Amino acid sequence: MSNVAVLVILFVAVLVSQIAKSAESDKRRTFAELGLTALGAEKAGNMEGTIPAWNKSEVLSQQRLDEIANEKPLFYITQENLNEHRTHLSVGVQALINKYPDTFKVPVYNSYRTHHVPDYIYQATAKNYLSAELIDEGNGIKNVWQGVPFPVPENAQQVLWNHLVSWRGVHIKVNYTEVLVQENGSFQEIVSRGEVASPYNAPDRDIFADRHVKTYYLTRTLSPANLAGGGLLIYDTLNQRLNPRKVWFYDAQQRRVIRIPDLGHDTPNPNSEMVRVVDEVDLFNGLPERYHWKLLGKKELYIPYNNNRLINMDIDQLTQKHHIDLTNARFELHRVWVVEGVLKEDHRHIYGRRRMYIDEDSWITMHAEQYDKHDALWRVSLSYTKFYPEMPGIWKVVDTYHDLKTSQHFSQLVKGGADNKVEFSNELPSKRHFSPGALRQSSRR
Repeated sequence: MSNVAVLVILFVAVLVSQIAKSAESDKRRTFAELGLTALGAEKAGNMEGTIPAWNKSEVLSQQRLDEIANEKPLFYITQENLNEHRTHLSVGVQALINKYPDTFKVPVYNSYRTHHVPDYIYQATAKNYLSAELIDEGNGIKNVWQGVPFPVPENAQQVLWNHLVSWRGVHIKVNYTEVLVQENGSFQEIVSRGEVASPYNAPDRDIFADRHVKTYYLTRTLSPANLAGGGLLIYDTLNQRLNPRKVWFYDAQQRRVIRIPDLGHDTPNPNSEMVRVVDEVDLFNGLPERYHWKLLGKKELYIPYNNNRLINMDIDQLTQKHHIDLTNARFELHRVWVVEGVLKEDHRHIYGRRRMYIDEDSWITMHAEQYDKHDALWRVSLSYTKFYPEMPGIWKVVDTYHDLKTSQHFSQLVKGGADNKVEFSNELPSKRHFSPGALRQSSRR
């Protein structure tokens, strides 16, 4: 071996050692020293003052939230002034403005960083910073406590996992409406009762590994009559490649529970006529394994935020042609992480490329774009969120999915109001509550 080769090897070894020491040095610094919030967002506002600083003690009262909800828009972004605001809009939102110029007008408001969570989530996130690990080529995580596993992410998969386990309380019960609207304005509506329980977020749990169940999903269909009584039960783990998703369906017609072997990726979602496939629920869920993921950095974007006035949307507002009625919608300027996945050559999926925009405060995916195999933008998804004081934290009001080729749109709306109150609990039900036997019993009530 030549002297030059030896010197090169020594140089690389020293460089790698320095990078490793730098990373370890960073992990000895507190979030405050890094200029971050307790969940990993940039604490400071932006230079222009259009994004405020985050303040842990500034938990807004319901009265203040109501005052914010009654504000007037600063301006609207339309096709006419799109070029002035293009740098603060996702590609998908720009496409919706251009596709539906007469109706898709983005109402922009003052920004409020309202996401706050229980103290134990902040404390657990600090522990995760030192312990959490990606495993199995990024398809799982281990050594994780509650909260954000990777508050200072180094790659796209870490950002994805922050979304996949983002805070949404410990146990939620909610009524929700799913509506598919055709290009001509005709629609079909399905109303269900759903529960989401998150052992991952349970306050008294020990450290988790990849075998643990992170989330239980339980839904029961209430209407229409021909579907009423059906139910679905899902177990998701922290590594679905080694410990696959488990799914059971209760068939009300046959009165029996059926085990579904594979429900993921681009499996059709029957409620949406394929406008939304299975791994687009929550804008993205399940295994990341079919894509090469790349972290594209952070951007300041107008995203749906503090949408308190959408919680009481009626069916007419939900079923407007091409997209939901934006009269009461609210977009604010926030910082987002941008993550992109390109389909691996040896894997199958209807989407050749997808891009996601993830809120830095809540780690919820707010926008997603899906591209076809010819790399043409095909579908655009938006998550309209609000602050729920009872949880507490930012969570969704309505997720909307737009097919740019067929002009169909599909929405999943959390039903609010006195008759449809969202119920939050800090205690997990028993495991029996989420058993196939319990699915049969609850669906027949």
